[in-house]
Amino acid sequence: MQLTAALAACSSLVGCLLSPPADYEDEQRIPPRLEVLTAEPVPYTFHVFHPGDSVDFKVWVESNDVSADGESRLLAVLIRNFDGYADGELDVQKFRFIPAARLDDGPREVSVSYTFDETDGCYQYTLFVTHSDNGNPPEEVARPEDVAIVTWWVIVDSDDELDYSGCLTEGQQ
Repeated sequence: MQLTAALAACSSLVGCLLSPPADYEDEQRIPPRLEVLTAEPVPYTFHVFHPGDSVDFKVWVESNDVSADGESRLLAVLIRNFDGYADGELDVQKFRFIPAARLDDGPREVSVSYTFDETDGCYQYTLFVTHSDNGNPPEEVARPEDVAIVTWWVIVDSDDELDYSGCLTEGQQ
């Protein structure tokens, strides 16, 4: 009965507030999640390019970059032949920073443009996404669970005569 009276009294007043919103726990940073099904070009399949061709490697990402510890923007790094990293230096091609956001902001597009100058052969291009304060990415990461990757397979063919059959079995150049 009292609640009904309070609601009735409140409805007759403009701007009446019942109570402030409840306090919730501090926000937690959430690692990046890549929407690889909408990535362009389609990942995990071969794409043929000629030297001098350009492409925008695109993927949508969601993350919560704000936490009680502050906020951290995302770092996106395009790496050629990432799985060959154990054999030598990391072959970073390009990188860019993505402003911090919350999950409520929805997915954001991450796009890295690239122009092929490689010799003919098979290559993989991996987009490595993490928070910029995650150690010294991509060489060293403090939190491996705070990393998301997507890979594109590319054949660079200057004269349209490259035999692609060895790309899967011989690996990258």
